[in-house]
Amino acid sequence: MPNDEWQLFVQSVYCRSDTGELTTLSHPREPGMMWYLDSEYATDFYGVGLDGRTLSVQTPGGQWVIDSRANNCTRPDDKGHRCWVRHGVPPEINVDKAGDTCAAGAGSIMCGNYHGFLRNGYLEEC
Repeated sequence: MPNDEWQLFVQSVYCRSDTGELTTLSHPREPGMMWYLDSEYATDFYGVGLDGRTLSVQTPGGQWVIDSRANNCTRPDDKGHRCWVRHGVPPEINVDKAGDTCAAGAGSIMCGNYHGFLRNGYLEEC
């Protein structure tokens, strides 16, 4: 009698707010896409925002987790501060240094070959 072998793959399904299309993160991601990470990704490096959630944005240079720790963070042992402070709700997100933050940068993002800002829901190149 043959073994009853099977595999189960589970993926989160997201609904695009602009088109209503259902998609997964394994599909090509367009710059500007935003999504909340599942709670198991909330670690010391990825952290969580002041709303208790972890928000990620697709930049032209790759995925940027807004609530993560900056590579040049000047307060790496301080879990209370944010390297980037986000305001608003997706897609109207603004990221800056207005809040309890470190001295790393001026609120810009360096992700792969992309350097810019996230202002009022739009990625702006430096």
